[in-house]
Amino acid sequence: MTNLRFALAGTVSAVCMALVTQTATAQGACPSGLANDGVYVSYADRVVRYERLSTGLTAEFETAFDGSFVYGYRTHPIGLVETSWELQGGRIVAGSFETVQLEGAALPQPAPGMTWNGIETSRFTDGSVTTFQTSVLVEDMDVLEIGGCQYSGLPITVTRINQTDGVTSQDAFGYFPDLGVVMFLGFGDGIDNVSFDLPVAISDLPPNADGSGPVLDTK
Repeated sequence: MTNLRFALAGTVSAVCMALVTQTATAQGACPSGLANDGVYVSYADRVVRYERLSTGLTAEFETAFDGSFVYGYRTHPIGLVETSWELQGGRIVAGSFETVQLEGAALPQPAPGMTWNGIETSRFTDGSVTTFQTSVLVEDMDVLEIGGCQYSGLPITVTRINQTDGVTSQDAFGYFPDLGVVMFLGFGDGIDNVSFDLPVAISDLPPNADGSGPVLDTK
């Protein structure tokens, strides 16, 4: 199987890997503090619940607005996936559970200028295995605006070279210390060719069906 993230990148073009400002109507008060109870972040086609786990990993649950997919991830703060899966009817789809084994130095916490290089081996329960030469670069702190809420974050670029076919790809992430979570921001084939897929709203609760604010604003 292919890493589930690769199908989710939008078609918003950008000329750099820095965090980009996105403006939309804010959904109630801006969430603040560590996202131990989760935050809901809306993109153009889906909503993602990001939660900071006690291990420091970020748990993500992505649900398409049209009901076509539900994906789950557990991701290290520097943007490397530990496990992922697809859900249907609240159950993991056969063959879709992915575990990723890392070879290299211990994973550091994100900080400006930080780099990591190593080998990722992705294994799905359908038997497929893919190995990547992987490098991570964390850049200087920047600001991302999500639905009128501003968050300081560290832009992260994850570059992978498939060890079977030599194809290079890049993921863009942002790590937000105030929330304690890492968010997916885009994907691209090759180098410096990322299509950014930026969030448009953030709330403590899911959005309404019409795309407006949360079902209930508790602030």
